[in-house]
Amino acid sequence: MNIVYRRLRDDDGNEIHEDEWHIADPSADVARILCTGEAIDGDSLVILDSKEVKRGGITCKKCLQIIKDFKAIRL
Repeated sequence: MNIVYRRLRDDDGNEIHEDEWHIADPSADVARILCTGEAIDGDSLVILDSKEVKRGGITCKKCLQIIKDFKAIRL
């Protein structure tokens, strides 16, 4: 299961009017939105909506591109 997030307010306190679902980067110092780097945990002003999905659910083009770039790396 994956948890995806929709931003309602950014870390500057500005309201966000978008319907994009993002994924968090679990390898950062705190959980952060992959494409923006905004902290999910801590003393951030970010307000998020979240949902759990079995597969997919990410609609943010930037998050998807970052994931594709990492998957393209051959080890």
